[in-house]
Amino acid sequence: MLGSKVVRSPARAGRTLRRSAPARDTLELAARLDRLRGVEPHPGPRSPVEVLATRSDLAGSVAVAEVLSNDEWPPAEPRVDDGRWLANHVRVRLESSGRWLEKTLADPTRGRSPLPGAARVHRAVTEESARPGRPDDWLVAIADNLGRVWAHRCLAVVRTLRREAARLRKESAADLFALGPQAARLERLDAALRRSLAAARGDADQALADRFGGAFAALLVSFVEAHEDPSTLELGAVEHFLRAGPAAELRSDLDGALRAAFREERALLESLVRACIDRASTASEEAHPEPEAAPAAESQPS
Repeated sequence: MLGSKVVRSPARAGRTLRRSAPARDTLELAARLDRLRGVEPHPGPRSPVEVLATRSDLAGSVAVAEVLSNDEWPPAEPRVDDGRWLANHVRVRLESSGRWLEKTLADPTRGRSPLPGAARVHRAVTEESARPGRPDDWLVAIADNLGRVWAHRCLAVVRTLRREAARLRKESAADLFALGPQAARLERLDAALRRSLAAARGDADQALADRFGGAFAALLVSFVEAHEDPSTLELGAVEHFLRAGPAAELRSDLDGALRAAFREERALLESLVRACIDRASTASEEAHPEPEAAPAAESQPS
């Protein structure tokens, strides 16, 4: 249920979204969504150290400590591949995930987790508003129900992206480990860090989805309350609200958040692969240094 501080002016809510549209920072987006749904924004962590300290679970922290304290790694078997094939394979798979995401975002009313269309929103509002004996909080109840659809879509897409990235990360582990002891240490450290932050990241994804759901509910309440008689609300007005009004800008923010989640997964995986390849290359150069050039022979006097 929405609190008493929901946004009451759809125009003001729209201006709030437009003013902040250029900001892509996740914490700023979360604070903006909290303000839309009438919740006091929570301050974010101040540093990466604080993130690890507050979000790592015990088992994951122990795994990280074990990796950091272990200096003995088995030597890698001789390989022809120097990691470039893996880097290209990871790039191709991630590009495929990116195309899937753009196709999913192109039409939010289709697919396995569609957003509610104008017809559904219009029918829910007009039918319930005209129903005899409806409860006083009927509009808030409808808004919350439709907001949960927004939350479900956000969470479904994010989890699909993270699941595909995790599958690719797992498939790459053996190849990364085989690049050499230093690359193996990086791979194990990355795996331990991922494990320690997995639960917190899942909670953060759920919280982001809930924020979008609550923000849509607040905007819908404001939009409907701006009409004197919700039972006579026109379908065209609902379509404008969803496609060009505040809800359209909220959808733009949702698309941006989903793209940001994909960029995060891509950057983490590609950075790991590059780092392991670089460490393997450095270790190889240290083990087999280039021979120094022989000094030029001095000419003998005739």
